[in-house]
Amino acid sequence: MIFVRLDQKKDIVSLFPDVNKPHLIHSCSMDRTISTYDLKQEKRLVGHSVQNGALYGMSQRKDNEFELVTCGQGAPIYFWDCDETRPVA
Repeated sequence: MIFVRLDQKKDIVSLFPDVNKPHLIHSCSMDRTISTYDLKQEKRLVGHSVQNGALYGMSQRKDNEFELVTCGQGAPIYFWDCDETRPVA
């Protein structure tokens, strides 16, 4: 059995496996953070955050980009790439 400790400080609003790599788990939290965890390595790989507003949901593109998409109140819709620290769109 594999355990990964989520390091987000507030409620998790979205949690799902990656559509392309199921051993990766993405989470979005009310603390305005987005994290990607690797179940094989049992650690957090990538972390993103927004400065303003609140995140209420997250999804993932299913085309060739596979970017994470977040939405919320007081924050625009953001597209996140695992290789970039800031939103790509």
